[in-house]
Amino acid sequence: MKKAYNFAILNRKNLKVITTPCVQNELLSFYLRTVSNYKDTKKKPP
Repeated sequence: MKKAYNFAILNRKNLKVITTPCVQNELLSFYLRTVSNYKDTKKKPP
């Protein structure tokens, strides 16, 4: 889980670099899943 969390943080910082809409959608959905996982475990999202 921590690995996924760090991955989401890294990719959130790099979103401006990635311009392909398909890739952005993938990262966004991944990030949203990560945040909802944090809500499930009652931890604060980044």
